[in-house]
Amino acid sequence: MRVKLWACLMGLLFLLPSCSQAVTTTVTTSLPSPSPTAAPTSLLSPVALPTAVISPTPIPRPTNTPIPSATPEPTATPIIYVIKQGDTLLAVAIQHGISLDAIRLANPALKPELLQIGQQVIIPPLAEDDRPAGSLPSPTPIPLTIGGSAWYTTPTGGLWFLGEVINETESPVENVRLGVTVFGQDGKSLAELDGWAAADMVAPGEIAPFGILFAPLPGTMATYEIHLLSSEPVTRDWVWHSDLAVTSSNGGFEGTVYRIRGSIHNRGEGEAIDVTLVTTLYNADGYITGFLQETLPEPLAPAGEADFDLWLAPVGPGTERYVLTVSGRLSPETG
Repeated sequence: MRVKLWACLMGLLFLLPSCSQAVTTTVTTSLPSPSPTAAPTSLLSPVALPTAVISPTPIPRPTNTPIPSATPEPTATPIIYVIKQGDTLLAVAIQHGISLDAIRLANPALKPELLQIGQQVIIPPLAEDDRPAGSLPSPTPIPLTIGGSAWYTTPTGGLWFLGEVINETESPVENVRLGVTVFGQDGKSLAELDGWAAADMVAPGEIAPFGILFAPLPGTMATYEIHLLSSEPVTRDWVWHSDLAVTSSNGGFEGTVYRIRGSIHNRGEGEAIDVTLVTTLYNADGYITGFLQETLPEPLAPAGEADFDLWLAPVGPGTERYVLTVSGRLSPETG
């Protein structure tokens, strides 16, 4: 089975408030004017590729200090969910603990039968009256390390914030969500957005990239904060497949596109479903320049292999290496 996956990095375009712990990084405001570099225009993707990216100077990333564990305040802020392969509107509603009617009211133009990969769906906050009796508004995040963060300017004046979370605990975590707050010269917030880490599950010792895209800001950025909003221990009824591995891979630039080819091997005795491969690109200084999440279209049988062929258009300049992580679930028949 050979899977040829085409995709690009996509960001969130809504400004949303966020809260919780933060890692703060200072941005130099007297940066030289960056020069644009052309991005590929011939890739086919459910999400339109930018026609150009501006080569910025990334700011120094925060030190890899674990975020302190503390209970965040309740928030009535909606979130944005990006449709992935195999999603249905009902499954998305169940995943977020809300009704189909609530999603339809928040997305009046949404057509459930015409969902597309990469489509954004507004998930409204759960009303207090709808919460199960005795439930907490937000669980205490599992402490994770935030690293590799950098920002990049878009041709329209927006900002891409890229980074990664590192699971240095001894247990797998899921539902990892982060927020970015941008501050102006006067110390006041210019904008806030949040988004999910690219990996559905982050195993011990592994990383998961994230990307958050801001529209043009109403002022000049002076500093920004990255917040860990949620990260939970894996407690779902289904079981993560622990015997998936990337057995071989090689990658490099072909023009302005970074191409990676390789194979995923199921070394276990159970069939793997929802097999997801996450690719993270880095420059020589360890800053993230892009990432991609792709899910195999078919289950992976025991002892089976699946080839992959990934094409990425980096957001930032200077990509020199990549990291691949793979996850999946045991089929209900074998789990």
